[in-house]
Amino acid sequence: AADRRAWKWGEHDCCAFAARVADRLRDGDIAPRLAIEYSDEEGAQAYIKSFGSLTAAVSSWAGEVAPLLHLRDGDVVLCSLTSGETLGVQAGTVVACAAARGLLYFPLSVRLTGWRID
Repeated sequence: AADRRAWKWGEHDCCAFAARVADRLRDGDIAPRLAIEYSDEEGAQAYIKSFGSLTAAVSSWAGEVAPLLHLRDGDVVLCSLTSGETLGVQAGTVVACAAARGLLYFPLSVRLTGWRID
């Protein structure tokens, strides 16, 4: 379903996409809680700043950072792209990341760190 979504802060951005995947795997409610926290870029930046970093913000709902070698399909990953850092979800030999329209796929080599979603 994410392949057909247009970018919208709080609904289809990097954090919202990763949180929706985590919710499906954990039967959780992270994505709706994030949608309450922000609905535009300014709100998203303020949310991240309140934790000190994107890594800390994600750790608040995803748990401890895991070694890259231990990550599996469905795990949330922090990626370094030419446009900056973003969240994605590991999917086989690629990382899926929210884009302006749908998802973009990148090689695993873009991963900086990640979180196991069990």
